[in-house]
Amino acid sequence: MTITKIKCREHGGYFTRPIRRGRPPVRCAEEYPCNAQQIDKPAPKAKPSAPHTTKVATESHSSYAPVVSAKSSNSLRSEDSATYPGAVALAKQAKSQLEGQGWTVAGKAWRKDSDEFASITATRGEETLYGVWKNGALAEPMQYSLWNLEKPAANSKPQSSLPFDPDEVPDAELAQMLVGMKVTWYNRLSGQNEDGYCGREYIHVEHHYSGTGDERPGDRVVKFVDAETRMFRAFRLDQLIKVG
Repeated sequence: MTITKIKCREHGGYFTRPIRRGRPPVRCAEEYPCNAQQIDKPAPKAKPSAPHTTKVATESHSSYAPVVSAKSSNSLRSEDSATYPGAVALAKQAKSQLEGQGWTVAGKAWRKDSDEFASITATRGEETLYGVWKNGALAEPMQYSLWNLEKPAANSKPQSSLPFDPDEVPDAELAQMLVGMKVTWYNRLSGQNEDGYCGREYIHVEHHYSGTGDERPGDRVVKFVDAETRMFRAFRLDQLIKVG
């Protein structure tokens, strides 16, 4: 029996099935689900009685958004502290300390079920620092990376093979192409590739600008929850090597 691999137009993943007569399907089915379904099948959500939304730049989201895309992230606001007392207090403390050391810091807060979250993304020259707090503690170790924005060739990144142009793809389209897929990016510090599976419950495309307001599309930061490890992950778009 010969097996063929087909991309599912509905979920964006891939599925395998025996080669049969007739026209091949373009969507997966229960007997041969695609890997996007297998990796991250959303659990049923309880209907909230009074959903809370937190604004992030020009868009809002409540809980974990399936796909979130924003031009920039506002600083953590004082009113968030009452809603997310533990997470936001710690994130704002870290933000204040980092800004005192010359970092530019953006942050946001959100809720999932009964848990409260806050995150910061800090940049200083080639350095990027990303942290997430859950209730009253860090959710996991903070992620630190180096990336030369002025001379990308200095990063020694392997050649990318992507199904889109990183300089042209809009935020929403980028998020849709990554969600449910395995992504591989280059870690300059370790000199190794890293990978993860973009879960459907949260993916965020964040913009960062220089002091003059300049931005290169490759400087965008993609943040997501790994569907396998359940950890928060982040990388600059310039670091991305392949999808799938």
